[in-house]
Amino acid sequence: MLLDAHTHVVPDELPFGCPDDDRYPRFRLAEAGGGGEVVVRGEVFRRVTSAAWDPDVRLRAMDESGVHGHVVSPMPELLAYWAPVETAGTFARGLNDWIARFVGHAPERLYGLGSLPLQHPELAVEMARELVDAGLRGVLVGSHVNGTSIADDSFVPVWEALGRLGLSVFVHAFHPAHTELFPPRIANAVTFPWEIGFATSALIGRAIPARVPALRFLMSHGGGGALPTLPRLIDAWDSDAAVRAHLGVHPLELARSLWYDSAVFDPRVLELGVELVGADRFVLGSDYPFMQTPCDGVLCASSLAGHTGISSTNARRWLGLSV
Repeated sequence: MLLDAHTHVVPDELPFGCPDDDRYPRFRLAEAGGGGEVVVRGEVFRRVTSAAWDPDVRLRAMDESGVHGHVVSPMPELLAYWAPVETAGTFARGLNDWIARFVGHAPERLYGLGSLPLQHPELAVEMARELVDAGLRGVLVGSHVNGTSIADDSFVPVWEALGRLGLSVFVHAFHPAHTELFPPRIANAVTFPWEIGFATSALIGRAIPARVPALRFLMSHGGGGALPTLPRLIDAWDSDAAVRAHLGVHPLELARSLWYDSAVFDPRVLELGVELVGADRFVLGSDYPFMQTPCDGVLCASSLAGHTGISSTNARRWLGLSV
């Protein structure tokens, strides 16, 4: 059985009662060619197929590709971390309610992750319980919030609240630096792995997994550049007492407290990650429907093909489900 832990949705009801600010993403049906468009500041941000908002289309596509389950999360641009407190909660609640209805079409196959207004940590803590009440399994978060790393202490109360509730966190690369240097497709290919790599390394370097042990973090795209550089951090631990005093926990143990997805585009990268932190820390991920790659392409081309943990049971453990 295949359970794809990295898939996205785009609600066709955007912007959930927040019409007065064009920074909020809006949805409209495409005038030609089918599908839909996400519009931000009057410009088309992304074109999407109906699998992004229609659960019946999604389920048929899953059947065609031999996938039993999807963990669905918002398109990252929907996080709207810029939003003021007056409307941030309204938008996040609308998004979470829509995702809850989407996964409700097939609760035995679809698992939902919602959103929280992390730019207002106190409000995010207040809203955490609403995720549980909506039947969602956790939350998608960006790698930073308006330039503040998710490893910053200001977010620890949010992580603690989510951990107490048994919810999971999917960390996605968000608005990387230096994208202006490249055309869009190159910027996506080059900057996103480094952005999620820094977020992963920051969680490890600030010992967040040890400080909030109840919380289950999944890092998108195999943690980007973090795992290949992990030996360097281990060397710092081995050679510097100040590093050991700061972390308090071996870097490898901290890295093994996180989960990572298999959306790394080359089986050799997946195999290296597994060699570093273990097969029990990796889950299947495709970035469907945006990357349009078979969800098990990297896994099936690797020496780990057929590994039931990576294909399904590890994701269930990350979600807090029975295996």
